Amino acid sequence: MKVGKVIACVFIAALMTCSYGCSKISRPASSVNPSEQQANSNMKAISIYPHRADTWVGDPIPYYDEASKTYHIYYLEDLRDGDSGYHPWSLFQTKDFVSFTDKGKVIPYSKDTGAQDNALGTGSVIRDLHGIYHAFYTGHNDGLAQKEALMQATSSDLLHWKKRSGWMLRPNSNYSQTDFRDPAVLYIKPKNEYWMLVTTRSQGKAVLARYTSADLENWKDTGIFFTSDMGDGNMECPTLVQFGSWWYLTFSDQSPNRVVHYRISQSPDGPFSKPAKDAFDGNGFYAGKTVTNGTQLYLCGWIPTRKNYDDNLDYDWAGNLAVHQLVQCKDGTLTCAPPKSLLQKLSNPSKPKTAYIGSGISYENGEFVFQKPNSWVFFQPWNKKTSVRITGLFQAKKSTKTFGFRFAAEKNGMSGLRYQIDLQKGTISFYNRSFANAKPESMVQAKFSNINSIPFTFLADDSACVLYMGGSALSARMFSMPGTNWGIWSNDMGLTVRNLQVFTV
Repeated sequence: MKVGKVIACVFIAALMTCSYGCSKISRPASSVNPSEQQANSNMKAISIYPHRADTWVGDPIPYYDEASKTYHIYYLEDLRDGDSGYHPWSLFQTKDFVSFTDKGKVIPYSKDTGAQDNALGTGSVIRDLHGIYHAFYTGHNDGLAQKEALMQATSSDLLHWKKRSGWMLRPNSNYSQTDFRDPAVLYIKPKNEYWMLVTTRSQGKAVLARYTSADLENWKDTGIFFTSDMGDGNMECPTLVQFGSWWYLTFSDQSPNRVVHYRISQSPDGPFSKPAKDAFDGNGFYAGKTVTNGTQLYLCGWIPTRKNYDDNLDYDWAGNLAVHQLVQCKDGTLTCAPPKSLLQKLSNPSKPKTAYIGSGISYENGEFVFQKPNSWVFFQPWNKKTSVRITGLFQAKKSTKTFGFRFAAEKNGMSGLRYQIDLQKGTISFYNRSFANAKPESMVQAKFSNINSIPFTFLADDSACVLYMGGSALSARMFSMPGTNWGIWSNDMGLTVRNLQVFTV
């Protein structure tokens, strides 16, 4: 079926018992009650950030097919149906991250509760030198001594897949018998060999193991490729990609922060260095995997739902597909931006209609100037059935410290749903609870090199949204946002807002 006008900044992971994780799989239904399942069935498919009408998107496995010039976004489909097995591979196809075709389930999990693949986990897709496509994926079963093993399916058309029942790669004694998953397979042309990076543990440490092969059939363990440089959490859903003259290693931090990081090198062998700002987004975007057509680089992940669809509760596992475009700087570092094709689609501009202007704000010639501390302006809601892009420009003074956006706000300006920009700390934060709770739910570093001109882009569709500022993205989920007033606030005087526009399809 077609995901009807699915427009996407599209922009990943299977479950842990105690948290929503990446490809370390546990029973997803354990965190889903019957009312949540029913609510999901009645929700519309979101257009900018797509999901099927009655299910949710987990770990994306993106693959660009040069022959058809098409991105194939495989993903772990979170059915939330209470079945003993879970997470089949399903598929969205797109040429531009704007229009999507939903191909449904393409690799099922086994109905046999004793099978290694009673649950499926993340992996990767690659085309061999003979034109055959190979899908490497995680088979997970909590009832087995070796809970995770790597498995394989093949296809001639990227749509119809045949599992290779006789092929399986299990962890040897060097690696964890519980954590062995998320195979990332790529062809290293200078070495004329295939590499496979595997999320695992060795001697109590989180590592990526490397296997090599000449034929995608027989694999040799060549030892540890990369050891975590940031703590004890597993490095989930890794990717290794060359873009220009640089090589990028990405992974998702399973704990404690649950964000997507990257490392950089000029060789696939490393060494890989850690950029000063090494996270693309906050914990409202997970399991990001890279994909490129050779000229553009994208990061595909997912924006989680919330338990019981309550803004005051924690994130669930799985949600909406989301994609950031990654922009390469001269020094090889990467910044985040919305896909250009999405901006071209959301191109119908209008001026936002004010609902309330605080006493400390002057408005003239399309500019809002905050002349008193703790002031705010609110605007009428956009059509909640429409994808929206909001753009504008902030001009701050040295005395300006914190300002941001509020959603579902009352006239007194109070709202627990808010973005906060801190120019002195160089951070963007998201809060999902009341003002009494001073701790942000999510945070990302940002670079504000010129406070006289700080552009922003905010994208939203239904309850999923992303704010782009300072070379970073911060994704969030706000179920109370659609159909409510939204606004801009500042704790300090001296902030000016210019060129504020709302774009729809």
